[in-house]
Amino acid sequence: PDGGSVAIRLWVPCLHNLRNASAGVGVVIALGGRAEPALEALENFSGVGRRFDLLGEFGGVVIVDDYAHHPTELKATLAAARQAYPHRRLVALFQPHLYSRTREHHDAMGEALAAADLAIVTDVYPSREQPVPGITGDLVASAVGRHGGTVRYEPERASLAKHVALLLNRGDVLFALGAGDINRASLEIRDLLEAR
Repeated sequence: PDGGSVAIRLWVPCLHNLRNASAGVGVVIALGGRAEPALEALENFSGVGRRFDLLGEFGGVVIVDDYAHHPTELKATLAAARQAYPHRRLVALFQPHLYSRTREHHDAMGEALAAADLAIVTDVYPSREQPVPGITGDLVASAVGRHGGTVRYEPERASLAKHVALLLNRGDVLFALGAGDINRASLEIRDLLEAR
């Protein structure tokens, strides 16, 4: 309000986090608070689990775990990944969550995943739902292809980590995306990459 400016420093990457932080500081000031404590809190914030959660670099491959499981989140996360790793091959490993969500949003999921250099789609994590005939991860994988993306469909969870590890090259960035147990697969992939 006084026409001054402040510097916002964040450990969490990407433009959407900067926008959120700026809005937060603006609310503090609009409510009569001081900007300095808010800026300090933001600078010390290291993020939350399963949101752009950097597991590390293993065998030359960066692995990031993220809870993104619907089209809007997939799109934002992959855009953020491009900002954070602009010169690296982006591999998105996606596990659709829920048969109902997959039925309703498979095309939009595929469109979002087509932004990756390679999308690997596994089968649906059912959570609380019973299987629905004809609703599989292949619907999402097919949509990736229709939207111009490069895709592999790997439906078998038991062999997923092995197949994905074979597709990864030194310098790649792997984003494990989904609300199911895909974070376990990212740990299995990590172990395989460390061993090779």
